[in-house]
Amino acid sequence: MLTSGFTGTELRIVVRWEDWKFPHDDWEKGKIWSWRDNEPFKSNTRICPVTGRSTSTSAMHWTGYWDENPEMAAKWFKENDMAVRYAHGDFDEVETVDNIVYMRCDLHRSIDCGELLVAQKGSGIPFTLHATAGKEAVGYVEDGYHGAIVEIPAGSAPFVFARFAFTTIEILSRYKETHSN
Repeated sequence: MLTSGFTGTELRIVVRWEDWKFPHDDWEKGKIWSWRDNEPFKSNTRICPVTGRSTSTSAMHWTGYWDENPEMAAKWFKENDMAVRYAHGDFDEVETVDNIVYMRCDLHRSIDCGELLVAQKGSGIPFTLHATAGKEAVGYVEDGYHGAIVEIPAGSAPFVFARFAFTTIEILSRYKETHSN
């Protein structure tokens, strides 16, 4: 176990996404990110929250569906009650409007591949895009997308946090695989 310097909470370290459980209690008490500081829920549009444009966008799920293993991700989504606890809408599955964002196609692909992630660095700070690794990510840094503000409706924040956790766990798992003897 580690203790978070940000919240003082004990953190369980996991190396497989399937083992991570969404921290509902801490989330609902406002201990994780400052999701209440974001704008109120608004319906999803086809405008990319990074570029502010509607050209060349595709629907991306924050959680519950990834090209790599959609069945496992959907199972995690359901087991963690993501739609029941956080969705605004009629869906009990991954298709809830809060879990979908229209992202520019290349950014969507890079987020799905773990080359980019969206995170909030502290209370009251906007969500920003971060390059993690890979030659594609270097291009995003050069193009000025690393650190770019991402407009996230408050209803999407728990799903964005779960995507952040998924990406982080995947990066750490790949590191462990390549560096273990």
